[in-house]
Amino acid sequence: MPREFKKTPQSTSGQTERSLSRWPVGVVPVVISLVALLFSAETYYVGYRPFVGVIRNETHVVQNDKGEIVGMAWSFVMKNTGAVPALVTLEKNLCQFTTGDRRVDLPVIGEPRGQIILMPDQEANVPASFPDSGDYKAQDVLSGKTILTVEVELSYTAIGRWWWKRTFIYRVKNHFRHDYFPQAFIMESGFAD
Repeated sequence: MPREFKKTPQSTSGQTERSLSRWPVGVVPVVISLVALLFSAETYYVGYRPFVGVIRNETHVVQNDKGEIVGMAWSFVMKNTGAVPALVTLEKNLCQFTTGDRRVDLPVIGEPRGQIILMPDQEANVPASFPDSGDYKAQDVLSGKTILTVEVELSYTAIGRWWWKRTFIYRVKNHFRHDYFPQAFIMESGFAD
């Protein structure tokens, strides 16, 4: 008698378990690749951007024809040390004189400026000055009787084909030190991102 083969219904539960056990194996490399891609993009973004800040300052006294001191002038030199050009805006250039408990603020010093473009390794000046008046005198600053503090704040963005725009901030507070040689502004506090 010939043998008959009967079809036995296959269990689908075993097949489902096998296919589910293979599913995470295919997803894990994709997740690892995405994490590596995001890490690489962030590393590229951190390195491929402008970095603008004040690198030095230059200070001199203003004298009249008789050789008398009649004011002070200074310039903070900012530089883009990053890899891409930056569009820089001077947000604040504030000068404050302190004599004892008395403070005098000069809200706007130097020429008002709009935006400038700083190429990589390019420098630009943030000039300022003040003439002597009844409230403040350069000789008092030079002798240490009056404390001169200057705050400079810059904001800048990268120029180029970016699909996102981020504004970076650089803020520095400088104190004129009469007891240093040569007399100069020394950074008191700063912030940069």
